[in-house]
Amino acid sequence: AIFAAAFVLSLFRDEGRAVWDRARADVAGARGTVSGATLRLPMRDDGHFWVAGTVNGRAVEFLIDSGATTTAIGEDFAIDAGVEIDRNFPISINTANGMVTASRARIRILTIGSIEQADASAVVSRAFGSSNVLGMNFLSKLKSWRVEGRTLILEP
Repeated sequence: AIFAAAFVLSLFRDEGRAVWDRARADVAGARGTVSGATLRLPMRDDGHFWVAGTVNGRAVEFLIDSGATTTAIGEDFAIDAGVEIDRNFPISINTANGMVTASRARIRILTIGSIEQADASAVVSRAFGSSNVLGMNFLSKLKSWRVEGRTLILEP
């Protein structure tokens, strides 16, 4: 019975880890809250999904990139928008354009169309220039997101 229980636990270790990580984040307050209404975004002529939003009330346009792990914003914009940047421990990020040094950051309020996330995490770098990317750390907090034809549907 002990070996059977250990075997079953080993089968579901990834699911257990996900539950543990979510519970720990909820208790520690590290997880941002998401609210709003369903958002439908048409694909642009360049084949990508773009969305207008705000960072701490400051207007910005994001490329939605399910291949990006983390939301990324340019340093100049982040400073102007009052984003809390932690410069103590820079990180290296592998981007489509190569390795980039960035800093972790916190956004008080990230609004994408009708969807709002409080206490959003991001990375900030001068190397991003004026490019801003909405990554999986935002998308994974939604109830669901999907592409239907040429429309991206985001459900908070």
